[in-house]
Amino acid sequence: MFSIIVNTNTNLHAKFMSEKNTQPKDEGRVYIDCPGCQTKYKIRISQSNKKLKCKKCTLVFDCGQIDFSENVLPAKSKKNQTLNDFLKSNKLTIHSDLNIDNQHDFSEDLSHNLEDRYNVGEAIAEGGMGKIYSTKDLNIKRTIVTKVLKVTKNIRDIYQFIEEAQICGQLEHPNIVPVHDLGINDKGQIFFTMKLVKGLTLHEILEKLASGDPEIQQKYSLNHLLEILQKVCDAIDYAHNHKVIHRDLKPHNIMVGEFGEVLVMDWGLAKILGHAEEDAEEINESEVAITSIKSGTTSLMTIQGRIRGTPQYMAPEQAKGKNNETDARTDIYSLGVLLHLFISKGNPFEGDTVVEILSNVTRGKVKPANEDAPKELIAVAKKAMSIEQSKRYKNVAAFSDELENFIHGYSVSAKRDTPIEAAKKFIKRNKGLALSVLAVASSLILGVVFTSFMYLKAVKNKEESDLNYVTAQKHLKFSKENEEIALREKKIAQLALEKFEVERDRRLADRKKSAPQFLAKAQALVDKNYIEEAIKNVNTALEYDSKLYNALLLKSQLEICKKNYTVAIVNLEKYIKSPSVGHIEKTNGKILLELCKKIKNDNATLEQSSEFQNIFYHQEQFALAIKLASNSKDLLNIYKGQINLNYKPYGWSFRHVKEGNLITIKFGSRRKEITTIDPLKGIPITNLYLGTTSVKDFTALKNFPLVFLDISSTSIKDLSSLRNTKNLKTLNVSNTNITSIKPIIHLPIELLNIFGCEKIKDLYLLKEMKNLKEICLPEAIAKHVLVLKKIKTLKKAGIASDFDKIGSLYNFLSPKKSIDTKPVKKQKLK
Repeated sequence: MFSIIVNTNTNLHAKFMSEKNTQPKDEGRVYIDCPGCQTKYKIRISQSNKKLKCKKCTLVFDCGQIDFSENVLPAKSKKNQTLNDFLKSNKLTIHSDLNIDNQHDFSEDLSHNLEDRYNVGEAIAEGGMGKIYSTKDLNIKRTIVTKVLKVTKNIRDIYQFIEEAQICGQLEHPNIVPVHDLGINDKGQIFFTMKLVKGLTLHEILEKLASGDPEIQQKYSLNHLLEILQKVCDAIDYAHNHKVIHRDLKPHNIMVGEFGEVLVMDWGLAKILGHAEEDAEEINESEVAITSIKSGTTSLMTIQGRIRGTPQYMAPEQAKGKNNETDARTDIYSLGVLLHLFISKGNPFEGDTVVEILSNVTRGKVKPANEDAPKELIAVAKKAMSIEQSKRYKNVAAFSDELENFIHGYSVSAKRDTPIEAAKKFIKRNKGLALSVLAVASSLILGVVFTSFMYLKAVKNKEESDLNYVTAQKHLKFSKENEEIALREKKIAQLALEKFEVERDRRLADRKKSAPQFLAKAQALVDKNYIEEAIKNVNTALEYDSKLYNALLLKSQLEICKKNYTVAIVNLEKYIKSPSVGHIEKTNGKILLELCKKIKNDNATLEQSSEFQNIFYHQEQFALAIKLASNSKDLLNIYKGQINLNYKPYGWSFRHVKEGNLITIKFGSRRKEITTIDPLKGIPITNLYLGTTSVKDFTALKNFPLVFLDISSTSIKDLSSLRNTKNLKTLNVSNTNITSIKPIIHLPIELLNIFGCEKIKDLYLLKEMKNLKEICLPEAIAKHVLVLKKIKTLKKAGIASDFDKIGSLYNFLSPKKSIDTKPVKKQKLK
């Protein structure tokens, strides 16, 4: 457990500006930049409230108005400065012990004077926060590396750098890079030393494999890569057990040493579980490019800003900036991405910009794996990369076990094997037994054939010598011995076969139980007009249970819509023969079958299409009936049937105006019992009355070409579902709990009723509604009355429940008609 405590009462700049007393000669100094030419000057802290004339551009400026660098030159010599000195001078306190019972001030422990212990050489790498140098430890006489923090004004970067060293130093595991030391060098820079690892990064290995390097291809098979990933899992599982998550797992941060050792590097974004972090706001592309990305290829660099991680390897909760929702399953997602890299070409998430990549991550838009990739690994990666955290593996050990099962030929929990696949895996795991059975069977056949031949020859040629007879007897004895051996081996093989058949039957039973679920999903897809996806799901249902009669009927109906009448006939014949089909259903099935047989050359006439549509209507397949409808009258009848099926108990009315093709739907006295509008999908409703219903989900409204909408006295709180109703002219949301009108300000609304909506906080946005003519307002509007003058089209306004009770805008704005007893003060509109 660790935490970082910042003294927020005083920052360095405020401290310097408040010190007005005379400073001693060895007081600290600060750097400032000339606002005109950026020339740097070093001044004493006591001079920070004076003016300075630039020697280069002659500009005179006030030092107190310039932000000082946070890298203050302390009075103490940097060569003798310790990390404890650095922390004290910057008012920082460190608590970074993973042991929750040992939470004392860590700063006093960091006071070693390193002096000339380390001989730092050339820079060998550079990252976003620091540089890495080859280093000689003169005390121990070994070559290590030193990571030095770059000059920064960001206190969080300093914390993060120290945290990385202290976390790695406390996570002692063979697959986590060891950290040796942490301190301040003679230039006043924070650094830490760690083990020098010679070898290749996993990124370099994958690049060489992609380029066809023969040596690398021979050395790193798929199973070898999986074993590397298992070692990474061991390290991450160890860290999770110590309440630490990595949050930046990617091939660049995994080293494979010369002797096969695997080390997880760069724990700069690590987080101790249980410590809160600030969530990021939604950002746009320019904001990412300016504040977050350091250099290089943006999609592969670690983002150090509000969204933390590397875009191509982030979990969706990271990509959304929800830092407080990151946990162990965030690392499991990244492990799934690493596995996906092994079975695909290139990175799983593509995009021309960081924002596009992050969007693909949050939507789960993953590039498909190679065609020849093992299905088991595809399933494991897919589960680990689930958008919802609850659907991923519960822990790293479970993910690692899946890799172990695949390597040794066992089934994985993420995929159900077919009987053939299960048999292949059984034989692969038991090659000795399979070869033994084959050898004994061959021996038995050859022995019987040979003995029979010798015996027949002896009978036929009795006069031959006794020697031949004896030889035949010996072979007969040998044959019997082989037969006994064969019988024993046969029993062993039979037991193995019985065990396999039991396992196969169990799997088949499980699949049969899941067939109705696929049928239900197929029907839901039909209702949404996703025909191709529906066919895939109904095919799966029939594959799992070929006698599921409702699936046979739906399969036939879908094939008729696609004009595949031959396939439809086959399934209809099976459907009619099913004993579970009722009399009426069987009659409709026979009619469908006869219609399919009448059609020639796979081309239905208009009359036959109408007959199909009529049968689908009576079978309550309204979405399919709509696809086959030949005129508007048929469509209207289908719409009415669809409404009646779902809303008959509540009462409803349907009106169609041919001019303008307007469809109006109202509900009766029991409308309070209506909880959903999903059954209305597919009907082009223009006027919809939902007032006082109990509907909670209004997202379906975006699919209607609405002109008039009444959702008054409902539970709606957010108008975002109306954002795309481009034809909406009248809207009644009175007596609801909406808090904002922003989603509707650009719609062509002419009449707006927001009476009783006392929680709206942005009534000033009414000035953006360019078509508004009449408005019913809530009572608490005093400070927003004058905004109505900005709406040039507005003619009538008032505080009333309907439009018939409001008057002219002039009367409403006059002092005598004001809702407040005091005159409304004129104020400048925002």
